[in-house]
This record gives sequence, C-alpha cells and structure tokens, in this order.
Amino acid sequence: MANQGTIVQKSPIGFDSAKVQQITDILNPDLATLFQLFELWEKHQWYVRGSEYKELHSCFDAWAEHSLKHADTVAERIVTVGGIPLDPTTFPQASVFQFEPAGVPAVREMLQSQLNALNQLFQKLRSDIPQLDQIGDPASAILLRNILLEHENFAKKISLYMEKAGIVYELLQGRP
Repeated sequence: MANQGTIVQKSPIGFDSAKVQQITDILNPDLATLFQLFELWEKHQWYVRGSEYKELHSCFDAWAEHSLKHADTVAERIVTVGGIPLDPTTFPQASVFQFEPAGVPAVREMLQSQLNALNQLFQKLRSDIPQLDQIGDPASAILLRNILLEHENFAKKISLYMEKAGIVYELLQGRP
C-alpha cells in the first residue's frame, strides 16, 4: 500500500514527480476543506429551524451537494496528475478550518460558522491559484478558480440571509 503524499504512478499527463508532489501538496488540503464544508452544511441542513427553515434547508442541501462534487473533482484531479488524494480519515486535520463544536447552533451561528469556513477556504484558494499557475498547472488553477467563484456566491447569499429581518427578529427573541 502506498503512503500518503507519494506518487501513485508516472503522471499520465506528463508532469515530473516533483511537480506531481507540489500539485498534490497544494490540492489535498483543498480536498479536505471542501469535504469538511460539505459536512458542515449537511449538519446545518439537519438542524436549521425557524421562519427561514424551508429556504435555508434547501440552500444548505444544495451547497453541500456542490461542495461534495467539487471535493470529488479535486480528488480526481490529484489522481490525474499522478498523485494520491488524502485518506478521508485525515480530512479534519488537513482542512483549513476547524469544524464547529458539537451541538445545535442557532441559525445566525450556523450562518456565521459557514462564512468563517468559506473565508478560510477563499484564502487558501487565492493562495493556491497563483502557485499552480507558477509551477505550470493552469488546469488545476482553473479548477480552483471555478470552485472559488461558486463558493463566493454562496458567501454572498449567506451574508444576505444574515441581514434578513426574520433571522434578526428570531435572534432578538432568543429562538434558534
């Protein structure tokens, strides 16, 4: 069995082993973070309550699906370049954000937790994209640009939800 972070095979797309290692080292934390984000949105989808329930439940579920799809795409990219994706058991340690504590957060806490996680993902992706361009992997850079763009739109929607009167009113009344 191969060790984590080693080269699986000769790169089928022509990268030397040093580049494969660099690309894998850049992409694996993105994979872990996207999967952790999927899990965060699934948790919030299960626990969301209040007047915004229906809309937020649907959004969290859709966003979770997108994050999971992107995580799979990043893992496939790692394999395509010749690397080994992280084992899912290591995702919590490799993610750029810490998963929130156990329990059922209030709606505003859910949204803030999501924004915090997204902003950490954004910082990582914005750092990774120029690195990938510099080492000669524009395809991985494009992949991350697309993920960044889509998740920035999620952050915008979360920000708008946080401003909605219904959520603010519920918070003032002490309801989740």
